[in-house]
Amino acid sequence: MLKIYPAVTVTQVPGQYTERTGQTTSHILFPDTEDKDRYYALPEYPAFLGDDKGNPNFNLTWFYGSGYESGGVCTFTVALPIPDLALAGVKKRILEALGADAETLKRADNMLLLCQASAAGDAAKVAALKKDVGLAADVDASNIPFDKTRGRDQFLPLESSLKLSPIPFKSGKVTVTAFQDQNAYNNWNATNDPGKPVFTGTFETTPSLINSNAAVVTFSLKDLGANLFWHALGGPEFDSKGVQGYDKVAGGMSIIAVRYTAEFDGQLPGATATVMLKKSVVAKVITGTETMHGAWGTTWSRDIVVGKDYK
Repeated sequence: MLKIYPAVTVTQVPGQYTERTGQTTSHILFPDTEDKDRYYALPEYPAFLGDDKGNPNFNLTWFYGSGYESGGVCTFTVALPIPDLALAGVKKRILEALGADAETLKRADNMLLLCQASAAGDAAKVAALKKDVGLAADVDASNIPFDKTRGRDQFLPLESSLKLSPIPFKSGKVTVTAFQDQNAYNNWNATNDPGKPVFTGTFETTPSLINSNAAVVTFSLKDLGANLFWHALGGPEFDSKGVQGYDKVAGGMSIIAVRYTAEFDGQLPGATATVMLKKSVVAKVITGTETMHGAWGTTWSRDIVVGKDYK
């Protein structure tokens, strides 16, 4: 099961487009509760899903001509891809980050102490260390693989056995925002900064909830939208004027924002709760009437308590 703590952020991880663009990726790694070599990877931002040739799954068609209403169709696939352990440098970078994380090393130290205490029969120390490493009280520490001749490294992942899995999402949605109409284009132009577009068009879909949680998105574009998409994303020019703000040397820029909203379960660190009970008892007083007789033949009555009814 995925464990929320300790989560480790790994930066500068080689990705599917690193060789071509030089850009690396960043991921948050969550450990597994039982397998020390398995981590669940969550990228810090979505990406275009690549095909088997390493190209982004992105297609933009711009159609126009005499007698036809100009427009376009843009289809692409976004995802939360996990690092590819087969790529050069990926395992090395992940192990470097895990080996430099203080909480990960502390847990490895405590696992070593736990196994040593179990071998020595120190039940009290075993119980305390189980809480520190997040193991349930009923877990038999003697069943944990343990080599007395080795140190904490045996509780850290090895390059040969490191495993990555996608986050097991329970539910989620993908919101994609892009330029929608002429007002959006004018707002973008009004900022006088091509790197600060104003997004107004929104599309929402559901991710696959398996593997890389891919989602396929399709935009139907009018003439202005197709023109804007084409040039802003770095399409070839059709005339000598080009588009204001487009730098052919720097290439295109993203005019699409993608946001994933998803839920997943994970185990939290062990904790001890102290519960105090404050109880109030409500009782109904039962009264009766008693008749009193005086020495001179006088009588009078008074109310007395004859019992209590507890609810």
